[in-house]
Amino acid sequence: MAAETVSRDNNMVAETVGRDNNMAAETVVTDNNMAVETVGRDNNMAAKAVGRDNNMAAETVSRDNNMAAQTNGRDNNMAVETVGSDNNMAVETVGRDNNMAAKAVGRDNNMAAKAVGRDNNMAAETVGGDNNMAAETFGSDNNMAVETVGTDNNMAAETVGRDNNMAAETVGGDNNMAAETFGTDNNMAVETVGTDNNMAAETVGRDNNMAAETVGGDNNMAAEAVGRDNNMAAETVGRDNNMAAKAVSRDNNMADQTVVGRDNNMAAETVGGDNNMAAETVGRDNNMAAKAVSRDNNMADQTVGKDNSMAG
Repeated sequence: MAAETVSRDNNMVAETVGRDNNMAAETVVTDNNMAVETVGRDNNMAAKAVGRDNNMAAETVSRDNNMAAQTNGRDNNMAVETVGSDNNMAVETVGRDNNMAAKAVGRDNNMAAKAVGRDNNMAAETVGGDNNMAAETFGSDNNMAVETVGTDNNMAAETVGRDNNMAAETVGGDNNMAAETFGTDNNMAVETVGTDNNMAAETVGRDNNMAAETVGGDNNMAAEAVGRDNNMAAETVGRDNNMAAKAVSRDNNMADQTVVGRDNNMAAETVGGDNNMAAETVGRDNNMAAKAVSRDNNMADQTVGKDNSMAG
């Protein structure tokens, strides 16, 4: 729990009135993963969101989870300027389920731009049959990325991974891999050689939730990321849920300028002590962002952490 929170579960951030976990500052959300100044009612809300479920982004009017800024979607994982009706919608999407990407016409969740997939988590020009598919993927499960040959979920472009959350040009074997990664677990970022999840650009870390300047294809991406899954940060062009739009957060469900939280889903300038930390954090667990002083895994560049999965 974080300072001044009235939340009732875990992962709360300061000044939240949410009732579940992962709340952000000044939120009125009711579930988890809320962001700053949100009025959402579930988890993963972003700043100034009016969404009602989880993963809401700034200035959203979505009604479910994972909404992005200026969306009119009705479910979760909506992105900016979306008109989707379900969750995980991306910019300018017309999708009807969750996890839709920009200009997608998909009917299920996790769709990507120009996708016509019928399941969830589809990407542009995908041929996948399950959820979380990416553009030009041939994956068979969920969370596939562009030109992937993965078999499970969350695959990224040109990946050969077999599990979920793979990123572009990855050879990882688990989930959440990023572009040009060789990691083995999930949430890898661009040019990473990490082994676990959520790696960031040019990192050599081995755990999850890495930060800044990533081009990863899965979730928990940092600012300036072009990732393709969920948990995207500021100025990202991500394609899945947990989008921020001009946010300063670095992991998933971030709220910029949130402060004393001790669990996950922290925002920039946080002093939290667990996972999902943002830039300039002093957190102590995983999911750290750039300039972090965290001490466990999931470290980003310029970290001074003392455990495993450190970045350059």
